[in-house]
Amino acid sequence: MKVSFMKKWVAGVILLGILLSCNKSTDLGKDLLKDSLAETKSTDQLTFQFEGGRVDSVLVNEAFDENSSRSSNQVSVFVAGDIDDPVFGHTESEIYTQFRTDPRPDLNVSASLGFAVDSAYMVFYYDTLGFYGDTNAQVDLSVYPLAEAPDIARDYYSTSTLPTLPAAVGTVKGITPSLRDSFDIYFKDRFGNQDTFLVRGAVKVPITDMAYLDKFLLDTTPFYQPKELSNFLPGIKIEVHTKGKRTIGLDLNSPRSFIQVYYHSADTSLSHRFYFDERLEYENPLVKLVHQTHDYTGTQVDVFLQQQPNLPYAYLQGLSGVRAKIKLGDIPQDLNGEVTVNLAKLHLPVRFLPGDDSVRFSPPLTIVTSTRSDQGAYVLTKEAQYAWEQFVRNRDLPFLNARFGGVLSKDDNGRYYYDINISSYVQDYLLGRNDGNFYISLVGSQNNPKRVVFCTPNSTECSAGLKVIYTKY
Repeated sequence: MKVSFMKKWVAGVILLGILLSCNKSTDLGKDLLKDSLAETKSTDQLTFQFEGGRVDSVLVNEAFDENSSRSSNQVSVFVAGDIDDPVFGHTESEIYTQFRTDPRPDLNVSASLGFAVDSAYMVFYYDTLGFYGDTNAQVDLSVYPLAEAPDIARDYYSTSTLPTLPAAVGTVKGITPSLRDSFDIYFKDRFGNQDTFLVRGAVKVPITDMAYLDKFLLDTTPFYQPKELSNFLPGIKIEVHTKGKRTIGLDLNSPRSFIQVYYHSADTSLSHRFYFDERLEYENPLVKLVHQTHDYTGTQVDVFLQQQPNLPYAYLQGLSGVRAKIKLGDIPQDLNGEVTVNLAKLHLPVRFLPGDDSVRFSPPLTIVTSTRSDQGAYVLTKEAQYAWEQFVRNRDLPFLNARFGGVLSKDDNGRYYYDINISSYVQDYLLGRNDGNFYISLVGSQNNPKRVVFCTPNSTECSAGLKVIYTKY
């Protein structure tokens, strides 16, 4: 054992002597590694070009199937209004929605018991995500009754409209929507106690059509379970007119928006609320949709949608407006062979065109990349999907912004841009796993009224680019 130790000690001394006797440092093992590893390189020779296209209509209600659970792609923000845009032309948006009452056994306000409706008004809470355009512009808001109840067995899209009666049941004119707006709500609870509460950040629309008010006389005493209330109350269409200056968002997915109805009979008075939301687990969904129209005639966007090549600018727009398709070019020589993509960063500078009001039409915070599945559906790219799943799991917004890509940023010179991580997509393209075509659009394009113009590789003043950092073996 001592002999073995002596051998190791002598060998260590000899090796130390060799190292100390060297006059110049040496990379030990370099000859062994040089054939198995390569240096990291970068290239901007992978080209790309843009094609314009309209955003597909968004399914907002899926038919109920008795043999499976109901799923619904209801929009999260309801946007109404009209905007004249120097770049994107004219956009209009309107809302169709239903409402219902809780099937309370103690609520019987039928005409057979002598009840009549004193008055009623609608309360629509604002949603700041829909505030877009000239926020100082005044608004006229009108509510029209639907001519017939929507069919819950149908699928409805953002291109759908529902028939309405010609006369408005309620209108407010000349309001300037603001989160500072406030008014009181008076009501009597089920125990007969008078109460009141203050509403902030909402608009109040009185119902002035007395014949329409009679529709709120109902008998819910036979109904003890939500599924037994098969007849919905009257649906409405909400129009907002701003003379082409703005849109506003309404929060119809929460119990904060409702219709307050006041009743009286010979010996009693009471009030009740009808909601637009789905707080109860109804088997039959409410039909709620936002209908949007766009007129791009004679605009730069019209040229983009015709997919003319080599345009200097590309365009994105929400409210089922415009998305952009990116087509990767031929694989350059330096990316042929066995290549590992470390980072593929798509750089898209924002461009404010002459006549474009950068304050009124500020760019969206986030854009997103997607591809098309074999079934034709749009799905997030790997980077976007991974970041979104992490965000949903941990609510880690910095992680989402860092990994999701497409977050609006500003450089030292005050210029705005989007940097999008498409590393996995480029790697799969080099391996022949995709066709090199993907899409960029606004996050929440169905209910996001914003839009953005950015430079393409053909722009001379703020050219877009794709930089690929890779290792080649």
